[in-house]
Amino acid sequence: MAKATRKRKVDFTGVEAFNKPAEGTHKAKLVKIEETSSQGGNDMFKATFEVVSGPSKGCKVIENYPLVDTALWKLKSLLQAIGLKAEGRVQVDLDKMEGKTLEIVVVYEEYQGQDRARISETRKLVSKEESDDEDDDEEDEVEEPEEDEEDEEEEKPKKKA
Repeated sequence: MAKATRKRKVDFTGVEAFNKPAEGTHKAKLVKIEETSSQGGNDMFKATFEVVSGPSKGCKVIENYPLVDTALWKLKSLLQAIGLKAEGRVQVDLDKMEGKTLEIVVVYEEYQGQDRARISETRKLVSKEESDDEDDDEEDEVEEPEEDEEDEEEEKPKKKA
């Protein structure tokens, strides 16, 4: 008796593998953001981030940004991290958000019995050179007032004389 063939054709065209990044800080790109609704019926943005460097390169994380007063801090943090306005009333342009690079902090939480990658923090991306420059600027700022104070002291006696 011939054994039955156990083969099946499957079309993976357009299907991407979805790997989770390691916990920690990653440089990532906001590759997709869309408007949708939460399970509770609230409007929200659903964002997909892709890690662009390091051992987790290519891994993705999806994060939800509910548009409710108690959760707007999260969206504000994202907008600030990618350099967009987040003060007062703003028109959020999803097209301008896509493609922006930032730093994300990934943690894992249990959700419905499975570990799920979550973004605990979004930060503005600072290159090594920029962070070195900022350190220098901070040192200069501390030194400058001391020099100004000395100049003022020298000028005061001149004015009295």
